Amino acid sequence: MASDHFDYLIIGNSTAAIGAVEGIRSIDTARSVAVVALETEHTYSKPLITYYLAGKVDEHNIRYRPRDFYDKMNVTCRLGI
Repeated sequence: MASDHFDYLIIGNSTAAIGAVEGIRSIDTARSVAVVALETEHTYSKPLITYYLAGKVDEHNIRYRPRDFYDKMNVTCRLGI
């Protein structure tokens, strides 16, 4: 979707954003949704960063949802802006 207009705009890429996307999509699968965030990375568990850095968990285990989550939910994701 190459639009600057969205029916739903979610600011931030946190667990709250994931919950908002899932909540919206549970009742509205047709209208446009965008997530906009300063952070460049897909949503992850910040408390698990120390475990990741220590090699106790891998990158997949610190993610809240798979990398294709936003695509599967038909969400435009603009990270790093």
